[in-house]
Amino acid sequence: MLQIPLSDYRKYSRWRIIAPYLINIKKLSYNDAFDITSDWLNKCNKAKLLDFNMNGRIKPNLSVAVAKDYRPISFKNLIIQNNQLAEIISTQMEGLESG
Repeated sequence: MLQIPLSDYRKYSRWRIIAPYLINIKKLSYNDAFDITSDWLNKCNKAKLLDFNMNGRIKPNLSVAVAKDYRPISFKNLIIQNNQLAEIISTQMEGLESG
């Protein structure tokens, strides 16, 4: 996911996938998770300009992941809740694996 610069669904991805993954699955420090999320969003910004303040949006997502032990959405649930994003991720991951 962090290798895929998205032009859409970035806010959702940051909140439901990336922040909880980096904090509660990878067990990274808040600062490391912030830097990685920021790097990913900078890549996304090249695909399509961001319409939000990165710093102001990353911090609350990471804080909630820390405070509530918030877990990333499973791919099965992602298909149900945000099928368009699931299709983008699936297609992009296939491209990465074949290339």
